[in-house]
Amino acid sequence: MTAAAHAEAEQAVVRQQQSKLLLTDQDRSVCSTALSEQVGLGRIDMAELHRRTELLYAAKTRADLEPVFLGLPRPQLHGEQIEPKRRTWRWVVFGVAAGMSVPFLLSGLLFLLAGSDAGDRGFGAFLTVGAVLWTLFAFGWVRRGRSRRT
Repeated sequence: MTAAAHAEAEQAVVRQQQSKLLLTDQDRSVCSTALSEQVGLGRIDMAELHRRTELLYAAKTRADLEPVFLGLPRPQLHGEQIEPKRRTWRWVVFGVAAGMSVPFLLSGLLFLLAGSDAGDRGFGAFLTVGAVLWTLFAFGWVRRGRSRRT
């Protein structure tokens, strides 16, 4: 299963669990405000607002809001946001890897620029290119953000 499919499956489970939650007064207030905004935008008229508001205040769970917002954008209720998994540990590893490459980069530049013969300059080029490639590899690993597990 790919990472995207796994995340989508997690979101579906969370949505299903949250659809069973009972509505709070704050949820109803947010929904009522959202319906009023739809009148202001011209998507629904006052009669439709009245009908949908009655459905809203008769609703018991979040699943009961489906007919209330049929054809309209549904407001974000408290707790519905599904936070993406943070990958901060990958950035920490990148910082350590990049920090470890700094001495090699500086030594390589020193040999490259101040080397007395071709061997010194070649070794300097090797160290410099190696440090840059190592840092780019680590950065690509962080940006990719996928684990090798399947």
